[in-house]
Amino acid sequence: MSDISLSSLGLLLVVFVIYALIFNSRSSVLINKRDNLEREVSRLNENNQQLQQQNSELTSANSRLMSERNEAIENSEKFQNQANRLRRELNAVLKQNQYTGYYTGNFTSKYFYGGCNSNNFEIIEGEQTIVYLPQLNLVVHSLKSKYGTLNYRYTGEINGNTFTSDSTEYNRTEQIEACEEKRSLVIKFEDDSLRLYYRSDDNSELVEGSILQKLE
Repeated sequence: MSDISLSSLGLLLVVFVIYALIFNSRSSVLINKRDNLEREVSRLNENNQQLQQQNSELTSANSRLMSERNEAIENSEKFQNQANRLRRELNAVLKQNQYTGYYTGNFTSKYFYGGCNSNNFEIIEGEQTIVYLPQLNLVVHSLKSKYGTLNYRYTGEINGNTFTSDSTEYNRTEQIEACEEKRSLVIKFEDDSLRLYYRSDDNSELVEGSILQKLE
């Protein structure tokens, strides 16, 4: 019996040792797996944090780029509007300069003896000239006849091809007097000539005067 007991005990010890070895081996494998998993989880967390940071940076960069893009579009539209405005102003200046020059022609008028209220007059003819200076918005109109010279200086503004005076200055030689010193002037410019109109006051209709040719 004692031999059998010892043999059984020895067998149990062998089984226990083998089981312990197997258990320890499995435990070691599981521990290694756990450690590996923990390291992998840690690496994934680090990668996730890096990706989140990169995503945040990309989002910030995208917002900055969108803001710069919108600013560039606004600046482009602003510059385009300025360019269009300058182009219109330049075209207007070029158009005005196109009309700059010296115009001449003839005129027919009445010369009153004894003043403007006299019924005694004669029809006279003479030469008239117009000088247009767009930089000053100025028209100088001279009427020269055998009795003397009338000079008018008109300031105003031009719209398209039409100059309209808003004030008049007048001077004359001693032998002749203007009966309508305050009349306003309207000029319609053409390519190589102008058509002259008069208006006695703001409410009166235009009265066509004459056509003057531009001297080159």
